[in-house]
Amino acid sequence: MTRSLTKAEAEKFADVRGAAEQARWFVTNQYVGGGGGADVLLAMRASDLDALHSAYAAVPTTWGESLAQVIAERFVSGRDVLAAIKIPRLRSPRIKAEIQAMEECPHLHLVRLLASDKSDVPAWFVMEYFPRGTLEQHRSSYHGKPVEVLRHLRGMVEAVALLNKKGYFHRDIKPNNMFLADDGRWVLGDLGIVLDADDTEHTPESQQLWSRDWIPDWCVGFPENYDAAAEVHMLAKSALYLISGKKPRASHVDAVNLVEMFPKAQGARDVQELLREEIKTRREQTASNSADEFLDKIDRLLRRVSFPTRPSPLFQYLQGPMPGIAGSEPQTDLSRISMYIPGPTTRLFGSFKFKADNKQETGTFRYRLHSWTESALGKPLAESDPLRVENPPREGAWSMEISMRVSTELEPAWYILSLDTSSLGAVRLVSAMVYG
Repeated sequence: MTRSLTKAEAEKFADVRGAAEQARWFVTNQYVGGGGGADVLLAMRASDLDALHSAYAAVPTTWGESLAQVIAERFVSGRDVLAAIKIPRLRSPRIKAEIQAMEECPHLHLVRLLASDKSDVPAWFVMEYFPRGTLEQHRSSYHGKPVEVLRHLRGMVEAVALLNKKGYFHRDIKPNNMFLADDGRWVLGDLGIVLDADDTEHTPESQQLWSRDWIPDWCVGFPENYDAAAEVHMLAKSALYLISGKKPRASHVDAVNLVEMFPKAQGARDVQELLREEIKTRREQTASNSADEFLDKIDRLLRRVSFPTRPSPLFQYLQGPMPGIAGSEPQTDLSRISMYIPGPTTRLFGSFKFKADNKQETGTFRYRLHSWTESALGKPLAESDPLRVENPPREGAWSMEISMRVSTELEPAWYILSLDTSSLGAVRLVSAMVYG
């Protein structure tokens, strides 16, 4: 929930608001929250605000229609209409590390940096905003669902693996710092105490901001012991909490018995064994030394268990930067879209919407699936039949649904989704959803 700024708060944030507006971000008077030594306000792209003003100033008989069009294009396309600006209460090098970590580690399951103060000790930055809130607020939705939690957690584990490879430790992984995106993704946020692994100057104990309920015992009082295995510990403990509602000390983790608590839950025993292996009292007892190792165990577990037959989203795109895989730049080439398939499937179903930039009357559209390991796009693993489309409707957009059958069962892995729109002329992808 947001609230309006008080007069005193508005005065306190005036300089930051002015600086952000110079960078073409309008800072609203809506306060999102505070904690960890910073305040967070809602922000909005100045270009979107300008568009709303222009629509409002249009001819009186058409301004309502114009305004509705602008709102639809911005909000439905998911172009970060609402963002969050973070303002530290005390300017310190910590916020610079937070900005650098987000800049260097773009990932679909890690909060994105949208803009920042470029000074040596930044006074603010703008990041993604998730109006649905944290997983702590939604944990009842995942209670008693071990496999579903693990499937959602997978992307976040991959994001942590990327952070660690780039030399950063998050250090505050917990459900209150995990956000639920509009498309159902779990996104890890709040990198406020992120640590550069090469930095020998750790946070003084008197200023320790991490959460005692979540860090492993071997790091309590010994921040220099924090490593990649500690990140896995916190990920596993967060998953156990979301499934069971309990967050025991590592020495009592066996008392949380998912099999007894949820006897009919799919994969309860497998997930329980996996999480118990990572939530240990001593560092040398842990099963995984890195998030990558934990990720491999998750993938093997998900491959073993059976999945519900209902379609599940594998890939979603809303107008804006294409999501990339770990360590890659956001993709804009529609012929090479990265897509992870988490479970075995022999059928794919896609729903696509295109915007026409010309008067093309007819054309065909199809999509293909390729192996991620191929250096060049060779023979596809599967492809849809070509779908003929006529001239677009008045608003200049096509919406289409098309399916493909796969001759060989697709294993959990990364694949390349290729969209062929060449015969449609100048078009751009507005949205896409792929199910399997």
